[in-house]
Amino acid sequence: MKKCTGVSLIELMITLSIAAILLAAGTPSFMDMLKRGRLDAQARGFVSSLNTARSEAVLRNTTATMCHSSDGASCGGEWEDGWIVFIDDGGTPGTVEVGEEVILVNDGFDRSGYTLRGNGNVSNRISFGAQGYSLGFNGQLVLCYDEDQNGTGDFDDENGRVAIISNSGRIRTVKPSNGDVSLGDCEP
Repeated sequence: MKKCTGVSLIELMITLSIAAILLAAGTPSFMDMLKRGRLDAQARGFVSSLNTARSEAVLRNTTATMCHSSDGASCGGEWEDGWIVFIDDGGTPGTVEVGEEVILVNDGFDRSGYTLRGNGNVSNRISFGAQGYSLGFNGQLVLCYDEDQNGTGDFDDENGRVAIISNSGRIRTVKPSNGDVSLGDCEP
């Protein structure tokens, strides 16, 4: 007959204590990783919409514009409220007119605390021509996440991303320290 052995209460408490210490040490870095992942996903979604505007302009051999839109039908509001991509072949550039097709509607960011601001030429809209060039709309847009959502601007490289659009139509994303746009632009 075999003798059954188990774990003593002291051994169990020591094991649980070590597990609790490891969990407590790993949780903050895991939360930071999740936060950065959400910010990167938001930036990728925005850049994807820009790439859609550019590719539709080339595909349709016309001008396509992306502008911020709070109603999903016309330009207006702020970037974080949402944006639309439309074929801009009417008389007034940057304005959705009768007969112009809206090809993408984005409702903006899925969480509060995000701000997206553009400098100079890209503060309201970005247009791409039939060759894929941004039609004079080179600039930078800074996406920031106000972690504690108090509006005080706790923005740094970990809480911000910059989308850079060149005149050639190239779009890339960098951390704020690698861009020229000020993180102060993120103030809500």
